[in-house]
Amino acid sequence: MRRSLPLLASLACAALPFAHAAAAAQAAAAQAAAALPPGTPTPRAERLAADRARLAADLAAVEAFGHDDAFGAALQEVRAQANGEKWWPVADGKVSLVTVEHWLDWNRPAAGRTLPTALDLELPGHPFTALRDLSDQLHAHGIEFLYVSFPTRLQLEPALVVPGLATPRAAGGAADGAIEATPLFRGMVAAHTRFLQALNEAGVEVLDLAPEFAALHDAGEDDPRRRFLYHRFNMHWTPRAIELAAQRTAERVAQMEWWKPGPYQEGKAFAVRRRVFEFMAEGNGHAPGATPEPIAVNSIAPLGAPLQKEAKQRGPIVLLGDSFADFHKEYSGAFHDQLFRFTGWPIDAIVPAGGAELQCREKLRRRGDGLAGKKVVIWLMQEAALVVSPQWKPVALFE
Repeated sequence: MRRSLPLLASLACAALPFAHAAAAAQAAAAQAAAALPPGTPTPRAERLAADRARLAADLAAVEAFGHDDAFGAALQEVRAQANGEKWWPVADGKVSLVTVEHWLDWNRPAAGRTLPTALDLELPGHPFTALRDLSDQLHAHGIEFLYVSFPTRLQLEPALVVPGLATPRAAGGAADGAIEATPLFRGMVAAHTRFLQALNEAGVEVLDLAPEFAALHDAGEDDPRRRFLYHRFNMHWTPRAIELAAQRTAERVAQMEWWKPGPYQEGKAFAVRRRVFEFMAEGNGHAPGATPEPIAVNSIAPLGAPLQKEAKQRGPIVLLGDSFADFHKEYSGAFHDQLFRFTGWPIDAIVPAGGAELQCREKLRRRGDGLAGKKVVIWLMQEAALVVSPQWKPVALFE
């Protein structure tokens, strides 16, 4: 067996030029692990433990708020009345029926099953298997993986379909100024939070943006901030939500061992310029009958020659995503633009327009470079993208 190893290595080098880099990364990781005393927690294990505590605390708050049954019943009524319509008028704008269908399918058992689909991990085509497999493959090659999850507008604003469901909780009329015991709103994300817990237990690093998004809702009906996370006549998020998500993602990546700020810094390589414009909902992903919506975006403007695609592909950060990752790119305010701003690294973005759950991984595999030089793969995904489908089959990235 020992005599065959040089031959195998030689064949691998001839077929795959990147094999040396991948092997070196694995060897370095193994050497670092061997140098640790038995039982010493790795930095990634410590991050996973911190995530586990946060997810447990947030699930408790979500379940304390409750109202899952009332919300689900309202969405079932919407689905029954929709009669093939793609958009549904609500208290403020319209919502896509895709998000209605998703919440019901993800939070309720499939036909003949007992667990909510989000937790029925053995279902063929369940996203859990593909996400865990991707994480395991990347870690085996010395590359970190981070799954960034965020909720839909309906989950953040349930009062759109159940008026009065989520109102400020300050009690009135009490002589001592007491506050009601009703918990603050934390988003209609109970089953999904348990799904994230399952990923965490399987060793997948998760950044859950639902608590922070919901915290803006907790500011109360009189605070207009809550309205600027999603467009009123569009299924996508606003520049405010994009910027918040990118900043939190950058902060999480900065906790990883490989991290150092990238060479592209504000004021030297690019400038941040605030732009205010009228966003008009038209075309795919937009509801009919929309009215212009004034919004502001912090555009990322290069101070020299714009980065070319090749320079971005050489960066250490890979971003997987769909239209959410690319939204508002025409104003240089997409998620990958803001992530570049907050990390200083060019972002290697793979954001196909459709079928991202499979296409992202297929495009990585077809590159054939073994992700040489990559330090982390980030997958940005709205909860509504998680459906049981053959598109979630595992993909062998490194073959």
